[in-house]
Parts: sequence; C-alpha cells; structure tokens
Amino acid sequence: MNNPNYNRRINERIRRRRRRATVLTIFFFVIILLSLLSVFAVLQIREHLDDREENNPPDITDQTVQTTEPADQTTTAPIEQTTAAPETDPPAPLVTYTTVTLTRDAITQGDLILVNADLPYTFPLTEGHLTTVYGNKSRGYQLGSAQDKLDTDVLAALNTAADAFLAETGETGLLLANNGAYRSYAAQEDLYARRVAQYGEEEAAKYVALPGVSEHHTGLAFDLALYIDGKTYALDAFDAYDWIPENFPRYGFILRYPANKIAQTGIGYEPWHFRYVGIPHAVYMTANNLCLEEYINVLRAYQATGEHLFVESDGRRYEIWYVPFAVEAETTSILIPDGVPYSISGNNRDGFIVTLTHNSTAQ
Repeated sequence: MNNPNYNRRINERIRRRRRRATVLTIFFFVIILLSLLSVFAVLQIREHLDDREENNPPDITDQTVQTTEPADQTTTAPIEQTTAAPETDPPAPLVTYTTVTLTRDAITQGDLILVNADLPYTFPLTEGHLTTVYGNKSRGYQLGSAQDKLDTDVLAALNTAADAFLAETGETGLLLANNGAYRSYAAQEDLYARRVAQYGEEEAAKYVALPGVSEHHTGLAFDLALYIDGKTYALDAFDAYDWIPENFPRYGFILRYPANKIAQTGIGYEPWHFRYVGIPHAVYMTANNLCLEEYINVLRAYQATGEHLFVESDGRRYEIWYVPFAVEAETTSILIPDGVPYSISGNNRDGFIVTLTHNSTAQ
C-alpha cells in the first residue's frame, strides 16, 4: 500500500519518538551531570573542613578527643592525670623595722649594766629614775628605813615578787634592810669607812664595795633580811625563805654574789644581796649557773646578724642579742621589728643588749 498520507503520518511519529528520546537522553544527561556536580561539591566542602581541622586542632584541655582503632588491636584507655600545683607556704608577712640610734653614754645605762671594781658606775645628773619605797611598797615585806629608794621599775617588780612570796608561804618576816637599797656616793663612802674601822680594810673589802663601784648606786640592787619577833636574821636562817632565791628569777632578780662565783665577782658570798636584771636574763643566768660577769661575756656570741639567744618563761618567749658600740662613730643604730615590745640596755663596757618580748612560746 503506497498511500502518501499514511507514509507522512508514520514518518511524523518516528520523528516525534526520536525527539522524545533525544529530550529524555538530554534530561538524564543533565541529571547525571548535576549529580556529579553535587558529589564534587560535597567532596570539596569535606576537604575544606578537613583542612580547617588540621590547621586548628581541638583544645585538649577543654574537650575529650576520641579515636577509633582497628578491632584486632588491643588498646588501653588513657588514664586521666591531674598535676596538682605544688603546695607552698603562704608568703611571710613583710617585717618593717624602726631604727633606734644610741649615743656612747647609753652604754652606762640600763638594767644589765655591769658595775664592779673594774667598771665604775656613771651617776646620772638627777635621781628622777628613783622612787621612795615608803608609801609605795606592797604588803609582802617590811622596811628598815623610810628613806630607802629604788629604781621605779625595780620597786614594782619587788612588790610583785614579795607578794607572791607572801601568798605562797604566809611568812611576813621579809625585810628590806636598813640602807639596803639605793646609796649615793657619800652614803657608800660612809659605810665603807665604818666597815674598815670595824673589821679592817681587807675584811671590809670582801663585802663592801668601794665608793663609785657599788651596785647600790644603780637603784637596781637591794639587801633582804628577816625581822621576826623583834630580831633581825640572815635571809637563809629559815628554810621557808629558800623560796626567794629559787623563785625571784621569775620576777627578774638574781642572787648577785653566790658562794661559787667569788673569783668572778670579786665579792664574798652575800645571801642577802639581790640585783634586778630582767626576767629572761635572770631565768637564763640562774638555770645556767652564771653570774653577771659571765653572762655579759656569753652574750657576745649572739649578735644581730647571727644566732640569737631565746629564753622562755611563764608563757613568754624572749629574744636576746648583743650589739657592740661602733668604735669609730658617735652613735650606734639598732634595727627593731615594729610591733614587738623591746628593751635595750648598755653593759657598762662596750655595747648594748637587746631584748624582744614575743607574745607566747607558741610563736
């Protein structure tokens, strides 16, 4: 059958089918191309992210990093370790100091001045440091003379010590001997002359110092006796009074001329003669069997830049050292830590003794 119209229709259908096939082919090609582009874009983005991770590694101090390892390998989980900061003591408080400047004449002043035949006493211009005992004493002792005087601080310490003795023993016979406290140069001169007239010069010199070298000039020393039933006795006549030389060091007093120190002091045994030196010094001297001459020498080993001497008594801790006077200078400077009570005494020879009082032995 050779119909032209029919052939045209057949050819037209074939062309439409070919066009549809071409369109579908192009469509699928476009889809595939877009898919490829999408995959390529994803790969590019992942590569970019990987680069960023390599350039900016995770902060291991803030995050936990997990890793995946092959199943056929045995792994041990890492143990978290924390390094503690080393323990340190708190910083020591800043210590500030006050400078105390002393002149040469200060060597002759203070509770620890050594007065003996080789070291005369330097009399002050006035007696302002003295107080009359009468009217200012405690109940713990009696008076041999209403004219007796003592250094004001020494009188206060004696009152405290005598009251403690009375409270402990109940004994009322303690006596501050007549002319047994402060003596002027003239009073010492008169006493010495009378003893020489009575016993001879050699014997008098064993117990009475020459005028100018007596501790009684200082107001720091005194003589004790007993007055019982109208009679006067030596201090060591009754056992109850052994309390005094045993306990007076706690109040700052020493037995100045012991029987076993005659070679050092140059004075015979005087069980009645007591001297104020301050609590830590009296405690240390008594515990270590030292007279004042020996103690002054011992202190030379304890200087400002070296080891200091520490003494404890009744819950307090005392720190002590020696400062030599600057020979080539007119003054000597001493550094004292602020806020710590202190005293400075000359030794009447060549320097000073510094004493700090700390609050307690717990420091």
